[in-house]
Amino acid sequence: MTMETLPDEPTVRDLIHAIGGLTAILVGHLEVAGVTTATRIAGDLGNYAAITAETESNAGDILAYWASVLRDVADNHG
Repeated sequence: MTMETLPDEPTVRDLIHAIGGLTAILVGHLEVAGVTTATRIAGDLGNYAAITAETESNAGDILAYWASVLRDVADNHG
């Protein structure tokens, strides 16, 4: 895959899904390595989402969505 083969105009949904999926994988690796837990990162991300939503509601909503996904992963994993 190269930059030339990527879609010219990915949708916002595509970007949110791709970046969020990457985040979930990284969180999983950090948890397995004993660096932190998905629960802690989900909590921190939830706090960041709430603060961000005060000035940027769309970004806050996206962050809150991924915080809830990470919370669900943590709840079902541990």
